[in-house]
Amino acid sequence: MKLFLLRHATAKETFPDEDRELSDYGVAQVIKLAESVSNNLFENIAQVWHSPFTRARQTSDIFVQKTNLNCPVLTSNEIIPTAYPEEVARMIAGLSCFGADLLIVAHNPLLESLTRTLLGKKQACVTFKTSTMACLNMIIPPSQENLFGEWTLEFLISPEIINK
Repeated sequence: MKLFLLRHATAKETFPDEDRELSDYGVAQVIKLAESVSNNLFENIAQVWHSPFTRARQTSDIFVQKTNLNCPVLTSNEIIPTAYPEEVARMIAGLSCFGADLLIVAHNPLLESLTRTLLGKKQACVTFKTSTMACLNMIIPPSQENLFGEWTLEFLISPEIINK
């Protein structure tokens, strides 16, 4: 199973936080990211989850459209910025038996904490700036000894890499 984690693109500085929309720059970020990756990477994605926050939904919608993903896109109230990474990791582990891939579009600090939780290393630090995507690969499925399975970081794409 591959897990794609995508932090929402740059949003407007408005209030309330949940309703912040993507800025024009943020829309351009997502488009550039989607155009920079091979659509073949996402052939096995069975679902896309995004947080209920407007900027995550918009990021998800643009990315799904630009990469021609053909799968259910679901709003998940469990992947808000303050969510517990262990709970999200349990949800992901529960899906791993199906063998399909998953794309999650969410926020910090959740994405950075979730990545540390899945990699199982306190020293593992992956930074998710806006419009950053990581791909984690499950190499050992969950078990009683390792509830979330064993994961490796396959790649990390940040806006700085794409803009060069």
